[in-house]
Amino acid sequence: GLACRALGLKLTDFLGEGDAILENRGGICEQFVGQHLMFAGEEYEEPVAYCWIREEPSSTAEVDYLVQCGNDLVPVEVKSGSGGKMKGLLIFLNDKHRDFAVRFNLDCPSYIPDAEAKDSKGRECRYALLSLPLYLICQLDRLIRFAIANREMRMRPGQQTNGLGERLGEIRESILEILKKDSTMSIPRLSEKLGKSDTAIEGHISWLKKNGFLSRDGGARGGRWVVASR
Repeated sequence: GLACRALGLKLTDFLGEGDAILENRGGICEQFVGQHLMFAGEEYEEPVAYCWIREEPSSTAEVDYLVQCGNDLVPVEVKSGSGGKMKGLLIFLNDKHRDFAVRFNLDCPSYIPDAEAKDSKGRECRYALLSLPLYLICQLDRLIRFAIANREMRMRPGQQTNGLGERLGEIRESILEILKKDSTMSIPRLSEKLGKSDTAIEGHISWLKKNGFLSRDGGARGGRWVVASR
């Protein structure tokens, strides 16, 4: 709408013309995502968006956006079609030793926990890729937290499920065992003990609470965790 206004166009100018091929659709898609990211914070926060640019004589690269989700820094690429190369993203993941990324495009939602590719330097890159259509931008934080919390699940025979066929997984089993022994343990301490980020632990605890395995008695200060009998 803003682009049409700036160009002096109306929606009716496109009706009846079939699928319009916009020469600047790449920029429009990036602008769409950027505007939402800038205003995704709290009302009292200054709108801001970040990107990554690597400038080297023989290897320039960039990532469209960087977003913070808890303790995790997540690169975000925006594509105007259903595919496209991600040269800058792969270089960023290797250079910064990251293994999780988000891509916005015009395809259906998908999640690849074990994506593999080579960057422009020939280095192997193994990472998890969360691919989302543009209209899910408002759910980005929730979906990142869910994906990070579930990406390293390890299934073991005989594990309990939530009644829907979803197993607890090794990490969630460990959380329950730890909280049985120390019901006052904080999320940062759990994160340190299990070697996971706060965001990942928060996601696991949210799942455990939702499915009746865990509850909280009291607030953040002075409260304790209650592990359900199994």
